Amino acid sequence: MVPVLKDVDAKDLVQISIESRQLIERARAGKPSPQDLEGGTFSLSNLGMFGVTEFAAVVNVPEAAILAVGVVADEPVVEEGRVVPGKTMKMTLSVDHRVLYGANGAQFLAEVKGLLENPVSLVLPPGE
Repeated sequence: MVPVLKDVDAKDLVQISIESRQLIERARAGKPSPQDLEGGTFSLSNLGMFGVTEFAAVVNVPEAAILAVGVVADEPVVEEGRVVPGKTMKMTLSVDHRVLYGANGAQFLAEVKGLLENPVSLVLPPGE
């Protein structure tokens, strides 16, 4: 069962959070509506919440792609030439190459990385 949030590109984070919580509650209760399960184009699979470091998720047909998200882990990272404590997370993007080019997938991952490294940009209007 893959619940689907609709028109996410036109919603802010608060709307997405509220709607996803409601959708997840219906799915967990075994009471999703038919509309809750149709029309998906992209999926997110988070096994990181179960301690999984890295995995490859399978695209849910007829969707175009799925992002597999691993656990956030404490690891040494290099900042300005110094090794310091940091947090890392591995993500894997699986795409249906009949629908998307791999290069577009790589650009998408780079954008997600940038947003995660600068999360305040998720709440600021574009261009600020």
